[in-house]
Amino acid sequence: FSSRLAFYFSAVGSAVGFGNVWRFPSLVFEYGGGAFFIPYLFALFLVGIPLLVLEISLGQHFQLGDVGCFGKIHERARGVGL
Repeated sequence: FSSRLAFYFSAVGSAVGFGNVWRFPSLVFEYGGGAFFIPYLFALFLVGIPLLVLEISLGQHFQLGDVGCFGKIHERARGVGL
C-alpha cells in the first residue's frame, strides 16, 4: 500500500462493506429511525474501529491469521477469529 491510510481504508472496506456504510444509515433515516443512528455511530467508533485496529495489530505481531493469533494467546480462544 502507498500509505497507512490507504491500508486502513482497504481493511475497513473489506471488513465492513459498502452496504453497511451507505445503505443502512440511509434506510434508518428514511424510515424515521434517526434516534437509532446515534448509538450506531457510538458503537462503530467505540467498538468497531478499535477491534479492527486490534485485529490488524495482532496479525502483524504474530504474522498469522485470525485463528492462529487468538490460538497463540490462549488455546480456548482459537475460535474467536472465525
